[in-house]
Amino acid sequence: MAGQYLPKISAMLASLLLYLSQSSVSAEPRPVLTASGCGHVQLVCEEGSMMVVREASFTPVSGGVEECKGRGEGLIVSNNQDIWRAVVGRCNGDRERECVFDMGVDLPESASWGRGRTDVRYSCEESVHSYCGGRVDGVGEGYISSPGYPRYYLGGRECVWTMVVEEGQKIQLELADLSLRETREECEDSVLIKEEGRTLLSLCGGLSSPVSLLSATNMVEVRMRTAASRQQLYPRRGLLLHYTVQGCATPPAIAEGETVQLNTSLASLQCNTGHVLQSTLSPVAYLHCSSTTWTWTPPVEHCVSVQFLLEYGNKSVVRALSAQYMKLEQKQPGSVTEWKLEVMATILVGCLLVVSATIAICILHRARKIQTFSIQAKKFHLENADVDGIVDRY
Repeated sequence: MAGQYLPKISAMLASLLLYLSQSSVSAEPRPVLTASGCGHVQLVCEEGSMMVVREASFTPVSGGVEECKGRGEGLIVSNNQDIWRAVVGRCNGDRERECVFDMGVDLPESASWGRGRTDVRYSCEESVHSYCGGRVDGVGEGYISSPGYPRYYLGGRECVWTMVVEEGQKIQLELADLSLRETREECEDSVLIKEEGRTLLSLCGGLSSPVSLLSATNMVEVRMRTAASRQQLYPRRGLLLHYTVQGCATPPAIAEGETVQLNTSLASLQCNTGHVLQSTLSPVAYLHCSSTTWTWTPPVEHCVSVQFLLEYGNKSVVRALSAQYMKLEQKQPGSVTEWKLEVMATILVGCLLVVSATIAICILHRARKIQTFSIQAKKFHLENADVDGIVDRY
């Protein structure tokens, strides 16, 4: 009996693997929260969300309890490496409802720093790509983590994530956390980020602060390689990578017109003759790239035939188009008259040039005739002089 279900189970597993290998991670930007405290800091998220520490700092204080409360969401936090590493090691990747960072327990060496306030900026992430490799179609922003993060990572594996965004966009990458086992100088366990065959970043071991880079194209490859050994799981956190899409995608082609991208933040839609954009009833529109949503405003649309709109459009569209054509017709006689004047002026100039050339040719021809006659007269005079000389000699 079990044998008849094996093909169905295999098909379901194949479909699941295909889905996981070609997943599209799309997440709305999560709000960045702030937690502060002296000695203890409590980070709170909804249960099931992953805590991600963005920044952490320590500020000496000498006052009372009020100075330990911080200033809420408007607080500016500058990363302190020791504090950041300690808070990340304690709370990053936690999916419990709350995480408490204790300076005395999680960072014992801070006892020599004296009294101070710890400020942590963090977010609660719901969408995290936590599989070993595959294609990740990025929209907005999201996170990629190695399997088992933050409790362990797998040994003897090579996970390759191919991150792709739309043509014309770039990818901002930030290594939010990296914790691999310490190996020899060869870096047996490592993370490489490549673009078109070039290595942009190569890291092993751990991080002292977040590392960021911006791609030059719309595709990058993230490769996490771990050396094979008898141990299948390593008790280190592994990899957590944050990506953000940058820039607007290249505007697509439109019907009965063309799209012209003037630069990274400005493009235009230009309709063919006799066609307009239905939203504005104009043959041309300019698009601006929003730096917050990375979308074109107004959105791209196709051009529509004016004749079609006049026949099937509503009353307001027909009225607006008719008014436009009346204006064009009123302008047309003046333009025709100007065109006729330009043609007549061109013809007159041409005639003057022809007459001037004819007069010049006549003058030149007459000058040549006079010159020829003068030469012949001189020749005849010389011949007569020679004849008279011969007669006088005899």
